Amino acid sequence: PSAMSRLGPVKTVVVSAAETIAATNARPRILDDPLTPVERAALRKAAYRSMNDLLKNGKCVDPQPRWMIVRQLAPAADTRYLPPCVQLHRCAPDSGCCVNESEVCAPIEGKTVVLPFYLHKATGSMNVVKMQFFNHTRCGCVSRGTLQMTVTTAVAKPSDGDSQEELERPSRRAMAESQNDWRAPTEEPLLEKNDEPTAPPQLRRCTCPALFLASMTEYEPCSCVCDWPDAARRRDCQYLAKGREHFGLRDRFCVARGDCTPPSCEYGAYDRTVGKCPLRRYRRMRYHSRGRYQEKTMVV
Repeated sequence: PSAMSRLGPVKTVVVSAAETIAATNARPRILDDPLTPVERAALRKAAYRSMNDLLKNGKCVDPQPRWMIVRQLAPAADTRYLPPCVQLHRCAPDSGCCVNESEVCAPIEGKTVVLPFYLHKATGSMNVVKMQFFNHTRCGCVSRGTLQMTVTTAVAKPSDGDSQEELERPSRRAMAESQNDWRAPTEEPLLEKNDEPTAPPQLRRCTCPALFLASMTEYEPCSCVCDWPDAARRRDCQYLAKGREHFGLRDRFCVARGDCTPPSCEYGAYDRTVGKCPLRRYRRMRYHSRGRYQEKTMVV
């Protein structure tokens, strides 16, 4: 027999990541090594260079490319996606450093991308479809208390028209009990037997961004205000209304498409281009008094 058909022992190599993962999860420790004055000065300069490197390269601005598993984004027990992964850009806590520990790196801008995929069904059929994903385009440091993240995924066949976009409901616990998020429109009441048909009443719908309360009055059909009876909700709402934080991507798309009413801001109209309320404007005035110049800060 030839050498190609000769059977021999088969060596099996088992790859394990247990030790590496354990070392990765271990808490970093401070080295208490004795240093000479020269070594301490060199260490101080190295720490200064590390801080400068953070301020230069570690800003929370640019999203990082990530390979995402399609099945985790669009779960389907009877479907196999080909390719199984897709590269998207993501803003995450490890995408950049926020100097303020009360803030975290998160997406503040994004857009949808459409990519082709094979759908291999359990029945054996295979179809080509377009899948819509949400891609982050800009990161920013946002408050941990008002953090809202959105990932939108939709499936559309190539022969169909534009695929319908559906935004996620906010995951914030403070909005779980509110009813102003996706409120159903008021239905027209049924007529009694002896009632004559009249002009149909106007269907009133008032949908507001998360953290804002829908208000409908006779003189103002729909407004989004911060008149929450709960102090915590009112404080979170005013934080956005005063322009101290960007609105979440879901809320910005909802307002841009006209599905949500723009929020009532404290210091001006809501800016759709940047997705936030304007800040209070100040101006420093310099005037002459008692033989010398003085400066005073005034609210514009």
